Amino acid sequence: MRFHVVSLANTHVTEAFSACAFTNKVKYFCRMIKDRSNKVFLYAGEQNEAPCGQHIVCIREAERAAYVGDRHYTNAQWDPALGRRR
Repeated sequence: MRFHVVSLANTHVTEAFSACAFTNKVKYFCRMIKDRSNKVFLYAGEQNEAPCGQHIVCIREAERAAYVGDRHYTNAQWDPALGRRR
């Protein structure tokens, strides 16, 4: 069987975004389906760690950054030592 999986445009399917439940669902679904000898086509951003037969890039990093910006928890502006924003 073939499975076409669409990821979120505002995150990467990588370990850095593992706190996002929806991104993790994409990654684990791809792994589960691929382990059962099915074909997986993943439509996602440029950065991907999910196992798939074919990774189709549907949004470039420059486009994603233009829409979302750098305001994600992986790039937090909070400094715990200071107790405030940097």
